[in-house]
Amino acid sequence: MADTRLTTAVAAMHREGYASSDIALILEIDRARVDELLRSSGSR
Repeated sequence: MADTRLTTAVAAMHREGYASSDIALILEIDRARVDELLRSSGSR
């Protein structure tokens, strides 16, 4: 469940124009994890 919420949050932030590095900083996760979540959500 937490993974789904995180994926949704990352995808939404990406749609709003946030850079991957900013998303990682705000959510306190690795940039590689942001990229992985974007790929899995089809946002990239």
